[in-house]
Amino acid sequence: ATSASIRLSHIQPLIRTANHNLPALSSAIVAYVKSHRINVKIWYYKSPMVA
Repeated sequence: ATSASIRLSHIQPLIRTANHNLPALSSAIVAYVKSHRINVKIWYYKSPMVA
């Protein structure tokens, strides 16, 4: 129970700052996901497992 409350107290400021920086954060997440997906595709096509 104590670890959960500590976690919550740590998360609340992060949520507060995330709400302030939501547009920048969401665009950064989208950019990361897009680049990550491209990396996964490149790795998949370069993989010898793919016939």
